[in-house]
Formats: sequence, C-alpha cells, structure tokens
Amino acid sequence: MNTTEGKALVQKCFICRSPSLIEFAVRGTFEHDVNCTRCGNYRLTDTATKLLKGRDYSEVQRANMSGFIRENQGIRIQVEDLDILESLRTPTVGEKALKLVLQIA
Repeated sequence: MNTTEGKALVQKCFICRSPSLIEFAVRGTFEHDVNCTRCGNYRLTDTATKLLKGRDYSEVQRANMSGFIRENQGIRIQVEDLDILESLRTPTVGEKALKLVLQIA
C-alpha cells in the first residue's frame, strides 16, 4: 500500500476490484482518495481500508456497494458505514429503470 502522502498509484478498488487511482492523504485521519473506473470518486478511512481487505464479498454485494458509491460521489466511508454498505439490497427492475431515466434526463 502506498504510504506517501500525495502520490497516487494505480491499484484495485477496495470495493469492486476495478482499476483505480488511489492516493494516500492525511486530513486529521489517514485516508485514501479513490478514483475508480466503476465506482467513481470516494474517500475511505485507513481503518475501513484495512477491514475491507480482510472481507470476502460476493459479486452481488460488490455491485450493490459500487452502485451506491456511484450515486453518492465524494462519499467518505468509515468503519461504521461498512455494515450498511454490506447489507445494501439489489434494486428492483423498476428502481433500475427509474434510475436510468433520471440519468438520461
């Protein structure tokens, strides 16, 4: 893991495993700024990063978490948020259609 503040490295996204540009930053706490090709932009505390590395998610969980982050760009994910992200349900077909229409509009 990159421990040099301000240097961005191409790595796998902590959430979806897609290619991402990850930068280590210090903002009172140690954080990772992630720019993922699938999830988009989000921040992750160092403690949450360590917990994510030790967890094995299904593809459905990864897709649900990635979709949530994509809809909430710039979100800061902390340890307390991981349980919520892990338990996100898959949107129904109707919900997906509505999101698509909203994106197009």
